[in-house]
Amino acid sequence: MSELICEVRPNVAMGFLDAIGPCAALALASMQDGAQVRWPSDVVWSGEAFAVRAGARYDEGVVVDVRAELPEGWPVDAARDAVAAAIERWAQAMPDGAAAGPWGPFLSDYFDAMELMGQGVDAIAPSGDTIVSGRLAGIDGWGRVTIQSQPSGDVPVAETELAPGSATLVPAE
Repeated sequence: MSELICEVRPNVAMGFLDAIGPCAALALASMQDGAQVRWPSDVVWSGEAFAVRAGARYDEGVVVDVRAELPEGWPVDAARDAVAAAIERWAQAMPDGAAAGPWGPFLSDYFDAMELMGQGVDAIAPSGDTIVSGRLAGIDGWGRVTIQSQPSGDVPVAETELAPGSATLVPAE
């Protein structure tokens, strides 16, 4: 495993910084054939998932540190360049794309790269508890996913929206 550390200084509103981790995950997934993103900011490759994390701090302006433990075979320098370039493109698109939400500039590509879209998932809270189980049905410009529960008897399909940070998704058991 190799550690990726990428420092970026996007010129966007603070409320949009949560999209950087998913944007970076998409950039990394696009580097390898067969790699996918797992909501909100993990990369799945060769059956293994690794997390991409972004944390903001202030140092003469907002700085975001993007970190990931890359599997063997991922070129760290090329990964750092891909992440930095993707975030720069995203930041430049934000003034025009802000109305679509912070994920708007990369949402279509993210949707296409999503592992588990349309499949059964369990949404797991940070505590480890299962929040909801159902079918991953969609994602919006703010990164919120929609999980549709299975109908049961007279109970119709229910939809649950989850915001990034509230849960992670895993294949349903």
